Amino acid sequence: MPRPSTPDLAALIARARTADGQPPFSDQALVDLRTGSRRLLTVGPGAAIVGEGEAELVVDPDARGTGNGTALLEAVLADTGGDILIWSHGDHPAARALAASHGFSAVRTLLQLESTVPAVEPEPVTETFRPGIDEDEWVALNARTFAFHPEQGSVARADLEELEREEWFDADDFLVARRDGRMVGYNWLMIEPGASDGEIYVIGV
Repeated sequence: MPRPSTPDLAALIARARTADGQPPFSDQALVDLRTGSRRLLTVGPGAAIVGEGEAELVVDPDARGTGNGTALLEAVLADTGGDILIWSHGDHPAARALAASHGFSAVRTLLQLESTVPAVEPEPVTETFRPGIDEDEWVALNARTFAFHPEQGSVARADLEELEREEWFDADDFLVARRDGRMVGYNWLMIEPGASDGEIYVIGV
């Protein structure tokens, strides 16, 4: 299946990230959009990535406060029907007001914790992820580690390979731990090009 061409979406994401301090869509939503398991819905200066029972949406920062968010949300609701989860990145007051006006209530909260990590030599059993070799073993371990988690636990090899194509991906920042030759843990760092800090994208044992 060909990937959708979304140059305008990329520009919209960049503008929203600059204005809001963080991206409007999750990495998984963008991966699913590229692989075809979610679709793009645009209304005026806004865009939504819609999947089965869930959606993420954003309005261009220069076009907010004039009803465009309401129009986009109502288009998403009309398009999907039934129960739907809407992810709100950043917990902005305007997003809360829009959600409340349409009967939504918060059911999950994702916290981002920060810490300074000292530079230390890795343990002898720790090595970097090997693209083209470690995908299947990592996917299987990740599925066991996050069997309780509806999003992270369902990451497939195709999803992982899409993430490996991201500009920020660096195998040297993807550490795996092995015991007796078997992968038993991992710590995947996400550091944007040119950034002075980063985040733990996912960690599991």
